Amino acid sequence: MKRIILLLLSIAFIGGCSAEQSQGEESDYPPDLIEFVAPATPGGGWDLTARSMQRALNNNELVESDINVVNKPVAVAK
Repeated sequence: MKRIILLLLSIAFIGGCSAEQSQGEESDYPPDLIEFVAPATPGGGWDLTARSMQRALNNNELVESDINVVNKPVAVAK
């Protein structure tokens, strides 16, 4: 059941990020490297979600590009 949910989330994420291409143009999509940005420190919920997406996309061969997870924690203003 988890695999199905991850697959559906992956498809929705990739579909939402795609752009329409006008006729006659060649597509550069997907690029050689896809970056998932996790807005938290490694080991947190965002990080685990991004790495799960990365693993699901790679294991199911849904994308041919390399996928990299980048952690960028943000500061909270008081």
